[in-house]
Amino acid sequence: MPLDNSSLTDKVTQKLRDAIINLEYLPGEHLTQAIISKKFGVSHIPAREALMKLENEGYVKQLPYRGAIVAPFSSSELDDILQIRIVLEQLVIKEAIINCNQEVINKLEKSIVKITSTKNPIVLTKAHNEFYNTFFHIPSRPYWMELYQHSNHRLFRYFGVYLKTTIPSQMDNVPSYQQILESIKKNNIDKTLELFKERYIAVIDIIKLGIQSF
Repeated sequence: MPLDNSSLTDKVTQKLRDAIINLEYLPGEHLTQAIISKKFGVSHIPAREALMKLENEGYVKQLPYRGAIVAPFSSSELDDILQIRIVLEQLVIKEAIINCNQEVINKLEKSIVKITSTKNPIVLTKAHNEFYNTFFHIPSRPYWMELYQHSNHRLFRYFGVYLKTTIPSQMDNVPSYQQILESIKKNNIDKTLELFKERYIAVIDIIKLGIQSF
């Protein structure tokens, strides 16, 4: 059965998103409908719609009279992401821990294994998505998850840089996801929030150093 345009758009969007995360397209590089159509063997309609979706997610920037480019890396954007995540987690940590049963713990443990064992930015983004979608899934607060997803896209586009430029010693004093999970198991709201905050600040600082090479 042939795929409809919406299905094609989703597939092209995901492949293009992965390519940008993986640094196959670098910041400032042009992404025309013609380039996308040729690369993925689709018409201009799903190519155009994919670009619109990726612009909304922060991967692509439309320039007047020039068309679409891969969005430049930005230290100020990283600062904004950091502040948004800290504020969001102050709102949701308590409810997330209250809703955290053994099934959730088991899923978080599996996500952590993936996060800590990969050097592939695409696998890393999916594992992070699994972790946050599992822990912060609060049915009564769907809008919070929408905000998380939006900030995730803004952050994930930096993961290729993060994996490419980070050296192990930079992570020595950064709280691990395992430490965060142990705090979650103890229902320690304040400590969990503190660990998340410390990790975000450290990782954002590492990424800021990395993007200086691009």
